[in-house]
Amino acid sequence: MKNADVRSIEDLFTRGQLAQLAYLKQLILNVKDHNIRDSLLLAFSSTITKINRTYHPSTTRGDNAGDTAAFRYYRFRIAKAQ
Repeated sequence: MKNADVRSIEDLFTRGQLAQLAYLKQLILNVKDHNIRDSLLLAFSSTITKINRTYHPSTTRGDNAGDTAAFRYYRFRIAKAQ
């Protein structure tokens, strides 16, 4: 990734996050009901944008109104620790 703070997609998450995400996805994939499983996978995929290391919380609109660096800076930029 040219001009990025990370070398691979895996670097967008901490090791702990990757382990927890893998476990959560496995639990979701084990759900037998097709509609519930697909709904959970949709929620899982939309959560990824807020829990990665590039998420920048808004200083004026509240913690849940931030965005990821890819949309703000047009590159993968790791957010400063809060």
